[in-house]
Amino acid sequence: MKKYLSDHKTWIALPLCLSPDAVKRTYYHFVFAVLLPLLNLARRGLFSVEDQTIQIESCGLFDGILRELDNRRILNISIRGAGEIRAMLQRNAYPVFYLDSLETYQYYGHGFAPRPATSDGDLFRSIADFTKPFFLDCDQLPPPAEIIVINRKRFAQNQGACVRTIPNAEELVTALETSGYTCHYTALEGTTLKQQIDLFAPAKIIIAQHGSALSNIIWSSPAVRVIELVPAMKQGPDWQYFSILCDSLDLERAEVYQEGPFDDVDPSVILKTLETFKTVV
Repeated sequence: MKKYLSDHKTWIALPLCLSPDAVKRTYYHFVFAVLLPLLNLARRGLFSVEDQTIQIESCGLFDGILRELDNRRILNISIRGAGEIRAMLQRNAYPVFYLDSLETYQYYGHGFAPRPATSDGDLFRSIADFTKPFFLDCDQLPPPAEIIVINRKRFAQNQGACVRTIPNAEELVTALETSGYTCHYTALEGTTLKQQIDLFAPAKIIIAQHGSALSNIIWSSPAVRVIELVPAMKQGPDWQYFSILCDSLDLERAEVYQEGPFDDVDPSVILKTLETFKTVV
């Protein structure tokens, strides 16, 4: 593989995933079908940043993250429009390298549900360990709060966080701080990859609703604990993305259920759940 790639100064990277358009809309699919496979390519030393250029189709909302990889000299990436990539393929202008998605797909009787590759916990860790030094400047990071509470910004109807949110998140943070915990309350929409790594790498406990933000636990330490808030609409075998990812990474995880996607979360339930973790904060 290294010889094949080294023989070409420019080539096209095509993600392999169930729905190619999903990598432009959903951070979770972008992470496992594009970001991690690209980083794994760099980790394995199969690519020369100085001598080779990857042509890749725009990932829409996440092009900024691709540019971060380029700016930090992890990879040399040229982002192209879909029409440009199609034209290159039709002309056989460059060789094609298929990015192996780090998702698997399981069939549940009515369709395929994506999953993190369940046996790849060590691979996720090795990719994260390779990547974090490019982004982290530990001398500039403040001491981490004991608990990170992640909410989702509200957008127009039928877009993103309009589907799910924690309406009483500030009340939850107040209850946690009253009980003696230090908290950092935030949303991730519009943040850079560096900002997300800076947040998750030192985290001790993460509380977040089921959603793409939890993909970032791949940057966390093995000691992090996760509380996933799971609305009724996201319960069942189709939606075990982060349960499987935590199992793969051997992370301690608990679920707290919401009846509806906009229902308040009972702070007392969160506090009791924290007491069930084996590891003391």
